Amino acid sequence: MPTIAKFYWIIIYMHQIRKEHNPPHIHVRYGEEMGTVKIQDFKILSGHLSKRTYDLVKEFLILNQEELLKMWMSGDIKQLPPLQ
Repeated sequence: MPTIAKFYWIIIYMHQIRKEHNPPHIHVRYGEEMGTVKIQDFKILSGHLSKRTYDLVKEFLILNQEELLKMWMSGDIKQLPPLQ
């Protein structure tokens, strides 16, 4: 899975095969924490993220939601700037 962003030791990535993995979502890894988060409404679909990790991921999603949905639809995964 291609990495989209890394910030504060959080890694965000996305599968390139979209059709088998609806709804549109990202995968998140931070140490032992792992989860998938829906791009449209930021709902955790699977796994567990601490409140701090989730809040940072949600901020990233809000800033990049449109671009992430474009990547999901096109399959053209690219790196995005990290949170600062």
